[in-house]
Amino acid sequence: MTSLYDIGPIALAPAADPSPTVNDRHIATARRQGTQAHAAIAAIAGRVPGTADDDLPDLIRRAVAEQVVGRENGRRAVARVRVSGLVHQYVRVFLPRTATFAGAEVHTPGHGRADLAWDHPHAGIFYDELKTYRSADTAHDAAALTQLARYVTAGTTRHGLAFAGVRLLTLGNTAASLLMAPDGRATPLWDTHLSPTALAGRPTP
Repeated sequence: MTSLYDIGPIALAPAADPSPTVNDRHIATARRQGTQAHAAIAAIAGRVPGTADDDLPDLIRRAVAEQVVGRENGRRAVARVRVSGLVHQYVRVFLPRTATFAGAEVHTPGHGRADLAWDHPHAGIFYDELKTYRSADTAHDAAALTQLARYVTAGTTRHGLAFAGVRLLTLGNTAASLLMAPDGRATPLWDTHLSPTALAGRPTP
């Protein structure tokens, strides 16, 4: 086994360059676009259940255009395509049309703000937390799970037995989505009663 003493002198790395790297800029852009997607979804969530499928693209286009207005993300047209894709994914896959929209940026005293809240006539009240991660490992890191736990505590305190949990929705990697139940257990969303198929009344594939 090689020990630390076997590897010879260690060259010290040069001081880090404080200027942003290409990767830093990409991360900043992705976060900005995620924020814009959140805002566009919040603006139309309550209107989607009453909107015909044929009219959804225009509803989404207008909501995205109101959020992506400058060139802070590079080319505006390209940025709008990226943000539109995230919004379309939530609306087409996750948005529960059989539930009543109960608000966005829901204040949970001492626990932060939940992205969206829904009230389903059979499943109960639940929160949606949107993440624009591609990696399941990143989406399920300790910080994300701690955040869900805080929202579960807040939801249970506010709604009691009517609270059904928090859905972590990973836009860009839908299979990684989770449900954290009121008892704190996290399970793959697609195996639960708050999956899109279950909420729509369709059999689970």
